[in-house]
Amino acid sequence: MLNLSNIKKDLNDYIRGIHDLSEDEKDFIIEKLLDSRDAIWKLMLEFKPHGNALIIGAEWSSVYFSLAENFNNVVVWDIDSIRLSILNFATERLNLHNISFHSQNFEDLPQMQHDYDLIVLGNSLTWLPEYFKDSPSKVQNKIMLMMRKLLKNNGQCLIQSENRFAYDKWKGGKSTFNELPFITLLPRTIANLYSKIAINKTYRMYSHSLRQISKMTRKIGFSVQETYFLYPDQKNPQQLLWRNNSVPHGKVHPIERLFCRLRIGRYFLSSITLVASYERSKNSFIQELIQDMHSKLNESMHGDIDCISFGANCFMFFLRVGDKNGAVLRIPYDTIAYQRLTNAYKAINSLKNSGGIHYPLELPELIAADSYAGQDYFLEKKVPGISAIELLNKPEKLTILIKDAAKIISEINQTCTKAVVVDDKIFETYFLHYFRAAEPYLASHRKILRKTVNYLRQMTFNRSLLFIFSHGDFNLGNILITPDSKRILGIIDWDKSEMNGLPLLDIIQLILSKYRFTRSWSIGTAVRKILLPEAFNEDDRKVIENYKHRYDICSEMYRGLLIMYWATHIFRNLVESGGRKSGNWKKENIDDVLEYIDTMVL
Repeated sequence: MLNLSNIKKDLNDYIRGIHDLSEDEKDFIIEKLLDSRDAIWKLMLEFKPHGNALIIGAEWSSVYFSLAENFNNVVVWDIDSIRLSILNFATERLNLHNISFHSQNFEDLPQMQHDYDLIVLGNSLTWLPEYFKDSPSKVQNKIMLMMRKLLKNNGQCLIQSENRFAYDKWKGGKSTFNELPFITLLPRTIANLYSKIAINKTYRMYSHSLRQISKMTRKIGFSVQETYFLYPDQKNPQQLLWRNNSVPHGKVHPIERLFCRLRIGRYFLSSITLVASYERSKNSFIQELIQDMHSKLNESMHGDIDCISFGANCFMFFLRVGDKNGAVLRIPYDTIAYQRLTNAYKAINSLKNSGGIHYPLELPELIAADSYAGQDYFLEKKVPGISAIELLNKPEKLTILIKDAAKIISEINQTCTKAVVVDDKIFETYFLHYFRAAEPYLASHRKILRKTVNYLRQMTFNRSLLFIFSHGDFNLGNILITPDSKRILGIIDWDKSEMNGLPLLDIIQLILSKYRFTRSWSIGTAVRKILLPEAFNEDDRKVIENYKHRYDICSEMYRGLLIMYWATHIFRNLVESGGRKSGNWKKENIDDVLEYIDTMVL
């Protein structure tokens, strides 16, 4: 399993040293190359450890890293020498010696007929015509014919395209490849005229509709085996829609949900991915893995995947297994994610064995932890219920739920406690550590960071503190309730749990999640507008005061813990990303909060 975290610093330093790229371009490249979600395609394609794969048009993606684990040899062709040098640097740091990079003329690609078991066309059908003199349609046809010539009869091709008729395009949303609104909706001739008038540039980057890309694929003799849609889009995918799970889960615009249920929604989803071949494909990697689990566990698996989601650390496949609630198959993105999931299950077992929870609560139960073809996975029973986020438009029920959730998390917190007095060692480990880790990425804020640390020391040093068993991400999205909203059924996503966690942070996360989800706020905005000024409503204030009293949190320690809530969530996120956060994210979550702390708190 890959560990992209190991190359964060080296990759960041290498890209920062390239003078031909703007700072925004560097931020984007680092973010995309370290985004493990592209590894989903490794799971949805055939597993061919002795096969060869060809990527035509590399783009900024980590998909080749993951494909190198499934194929004997991966060839990447691209026209951009800077991109290839960055990718080559990354693969060397990952010790992936079976990937080679080429930038010769397109016509000079290896001309061996039927040589590749997999060919990947990311969005290259759209952007490659920009580099050729022929018309975009001719270039796209040439690429498709080249792919037909190079693919084995039993091989697969993966073709991606931004949907020219996607929902957001009808609302004026811009294409990834063109800044003009509505241009993808227009006939090509009119779109070209529009582009010349508006930006004095020929329109050459053609995106396609689902019908068009399917027709192009069939025209060269392929049949479409699978059709996938990254939802809500390819930039920030949260779900993968296909087959039986063609309706997005969670908060979806009513018209979009209606179209999906009428089976026409697929024609308006943002990102299209086709898997096509000459011959009928064999099972994908994920299907083989499920069959392997079936033989080991002797479970009754119906074979249907109800939903595919992108979690914080893993891909989540919701399966129909045995009982009516089914199961969740978790496949970690990398080695760090694997360790987090392992720790989460240990924490859940410890919690269950403590006997300290009196509320009838469902927790994830591990069925199996194993590996298939080098890929680690965890299979757990699905916790029943619907997300408490469904109560956001029912304030009275939400108030009751938050009170109940606060009582439950307080019980959980008490299952493992340890009373201490904050000394140098504890301050370093539980308070200063987060600031030390984040400081290299926040050079311009060093002065205010150190002032904040001094304030924290004044508020916490030599004061009593009770370590607790913390969930780590106790928000409304991780609380499951009965469909009639009468009671809490279960709590999920324990990968950030700690046996010796700081008190109060779970309660703050619970209450702030209400404001964040309702108003679409970032953590930084909620901290600045609600948490630090203590602008809670009366019900929320009572919940916090009850918790403070129960855990004997003095006013000084309380002020320190408010800042530590922000620091643990934001600095951990910043450090784990290798500092690869957008300027807007840093402004909302760091710059504005530090300015508030400097002027209103210190």
